[in-house]
Amino acid sequence: MSSDFEERAHRWVRSVIRSEMVKRDISFAQLTAMLSAVGHLDEDERNVRNKVARGTFSAAFFAQCMAAMGMKTLNVDLLDAMYADAKVNKPREDRLAAEKVRGDKK
Repeated sequence: MSSDFEERAHRWVRSVIRSEMVKRDISFAQLTAMLSAVGHLDEDERNVRNKVARGTFSAAFFAQCMAAMGMKTLNVDLLDAMYADAKVNKPREDRLAAEKVRGDKK
């Protein structure tokens, strides 16, 4: 069973790929063809669709998708993205709260 953090990570990578596909009006068939063009030849459209739907794929596949769609940069605050819907503090906020309790100063 995956952790809550893993589930949020899967949702985040899935939403990044899907939102870029929508922005660029790219179908899964087109993304599959684009992936083939950049050298990712071992996937068919159904496999690509399923991988993206699950959000469970390697960082290499994610990078290949972004490159295939023509993305040159991806700016994101990962902590905000990962903790946007969480009911827990971000690690930095936890650290700052602990420092305040201890009286640490930065």
